Amino acid sequence: MTDTQTIDEAFRLFLLSLDDLRKILEADYNGPGPNFLVAEAALAVTEPIAKTYFPFVIRNGVQTPPNTLDNINAKEAATHFFEDCFSNIRYGQVAYLIWDCFRNGHVHLFQPKKVINVPLPQYNNSFLAGIHLSGTKPSEITNNISQEQLERSEHLRFDLTTINRHQRPFFRFSPLIYYLDLVEAVQSFRNMVDNDSIVKQNFLRGYQLLVDAKRMDFNNRLRQTERDLILTEIQNL
Repeated sequence: MTDTQTIDEAFRLFLLSLDDLRKILEADYNGPGPNFLVAEAALAVTEPIAKTYFPFVIRNGVQTPPNTLDNINAKEAATHFFEDCFSNIRYGQVAYLIWDCFRNGHVHLFQPKKVINVPLPQYNNSFLAGIHLSGTKPSEITNNISQEQLERSEHLRFDLTTINRHQRPFFRFSPLIYYLDLVEAVQSFRNMVDNDSIVKQNFLRGYQLLVDAKRMDFNNRLRQTERDLILTEIQNL
């Protein structure tokens, strides 16, 4: 497979992930939508893309290529991806907050991480929450300029809410706006790969690590009882 074919295949897979995210956002829900799950899916889709954009390990300030995809620090990769590929500079400004509080909180805890030691005593160790699943769908928002402007003005911003008579700040994250921005960022990434030889080589290195990760030898991970069960069921097909 040529480099061009590899790049085409990689971005085809990225776009499939984006399309799955779009389907979640386009769906009709009976009652409130799955706020946390949508945010989790949005950031999970981001991780392999970010790691192919920045396929490096940083130790003691030294940037080196890793041996496996898992060795790439996801927060560092996401930070570089946010800073370089997203047109909204706000992503780069709050990259660690997005990734550590929201991505890691959702994936590992299914809720945002609590932020303690906020140096504002009147907010009583405020925590960050505020996943906002818009009632507007991706197919609708481009035809509703005022709604898009409203949601963009709130996305990645702090607001105040009252809990038990105490005002506390929370951080708004709109999966819909994030999806729109991510689609644009992936296209920007593709343009960089096509026009910058260094970005291209970094990408090819990172994508190979992604391919290798998908080819894990599960035989070394399965229990013998699982292997026997799988083999028996396949033979009985």
